[in-house]
Amino acid sequence: DGVYNLDKVFTPQLVNNQTQWNANYQGNYTVLAKMNLPLYSGGVFKTNLAQSKTAFQNAVRSLTELKESIIREVRDLYMQKETATRRIELLRQGKKMAEEAIRIMEIQFKSGLVGQTELNQALDRYLQADESLIETEYELALNEIKLARAIGKLEETFSR
Repeated sequence: DGVYNLDKVFTPQLVNNQTQWNANYQGNYTVLAKMNLPLYSGGVFKTNLAQSKTAFQNAVRSLTELKESIIREVRDLYMQKETATRRIELLRQGKKMAEEAIRIMEIQFKSGLVGQTELNQALDRYLQADESLIETEYELALNEIKLARAIGKLEETFSR
């Protein structure tokens, strides 16, 4: 029937070094206690925690896969660059040999030892060697740009 101050109803007294509570009440009193137990929110919390852990694990897995992908890409581009560099050396030697073959064919053509067809074939081999060299030099430059981008040094590499 209203709010009661329990301090007035129950009073502690010290008797023989022990605390005793004396009740001084008149009539009937009703005491209500309100408790808030989160019976259902515990499941929500556990679900949110599990979802957060899963999202974190997925993010870590994605980061690991991304790192591995970048390492693979850098390794592949470096190998392609090295391969293109070696091919350029070989193609330059092949182009010099084709130039020498043309020189020899021109001498033989002037001497009448070979015909125009053989001379044209030597010129064709030279043009093919030159074209392959240009394509490989382009491939090397492209691989250098891709490699610089993959390692994050694109601006540094090409600002010089």
